[in-house]
Amino acid sequence: VRSGQQEGLSFINSDLVKSIAFSAGGFEAKYGDKLSSVLDIQYKKPRKNAGSVSMSLMGVNMHLEGVGKNKNLTYIVGGRQRSNSYILNSLSTTGNYRPLFLDFQSFLTYNINSNWQLQLISNYSKNRYQFEPENQVERIGSIVSTKEISAAFEGQEKDTYDSFMAGLGGVYTSDNKKLSLKYLASMFTTKEIESYDIIGDYYIGEVESDLGKEEFGDVTREYGIGTYHDYARNKLSANIANIAHKGYLQKEKHYLNWGLKY
Repeated sequence: VRSGQQEGLSFINSDLVKSIAFSAGGFEAKYGDKLSSVLDIQYKKPRKNAGSVSMSLMGVNMHLEGVGKNKNLTYIVGGRQRSNSYILNSLSTTGNYRPLFLDFQSFLTYNINSNWQLQLISNYSKNRYQFEPENQVERIGSIVSTKEISAAFEGQEKDTYDSFMAGLGGVYTSDNKKLSLKYLASMFTTKEIESYDIIGDYYIGEVESDLGKEEFGDVTREYGIGTYHDYARNKLSANIANIAHKGYLQKEKHYLNWGLKY
């Protein structure tokens, strides 16, 4: 997984998103105690009932959006399932790849009256990585001098990453739209387990590069053999809770934003 070849689903579900703004630095103070970058995601606000389904060799995406009968309730929900074993089987390391990624997102709003609105957002993500490597053959170097590295493996890797996020907000907007007050509460929990135990036996050899010889393309001499063992039992559990207040006030040509979070 750490080699960057088995990434799962990102948090962004394009079926649910209206706009995305990214800033690598120099962002506004309203984003709080960010140290490196900001990803500002604006979700859609449905005006009618709609939905979509898309399928491919990689997985399935589905989403529903709509408005309640009295138009006080709006909702948008989406689910995704993905498995990139189709691509991973083309890598130089052959074996049994069984990755599975699932996630479910929802964003709901309910207008209590003309001034108050409730908002609820949630996200559940389930990622599974299972890999049983068998062998790997790679050739490096130039046409004149080519080396072959061949390895045989035993063991497997089994990783699980589960996370859940939910946020509830109460939003007050004045009749003239010049004052907005938000009261927010959110929580995030994650449980990660990385477990692998893989032994690799390998050799490095020289490949015959002379077109005139019968052994062209074959390994004619071994430089050395070796064995390595990768083992890990890593576990991480985290729980994060936030409460926050945000405000917006407009006065003629000027406006003021403020916020407080614990």
